[in-house]
Amino acid sequence: MEASTPNLTKTQVAERYAISLATLDRWHAAGEGPARYTLPGGTVRFSETDLLSWEQARRVKLG
Repeated sequence: MEASTPNLTKTQVAERYAISLATLDRWHAAGEGPARYTLPGGTVRFSETDLLSWEQARRVKLG
């Protein structure tokens, strides 16, 4: 992951895809959602690069 890549919170990602946090967590548990990483202390983040790759692989259309 590049240092200049924006990192989004779970709430930001849920809003991006118009889904609930519970759905985002279900996707992760099922191995179907975008890649994410956990910071020390348990904070979850998503890189913009990973989100774009996930969208392209699934042809997700936003908006």
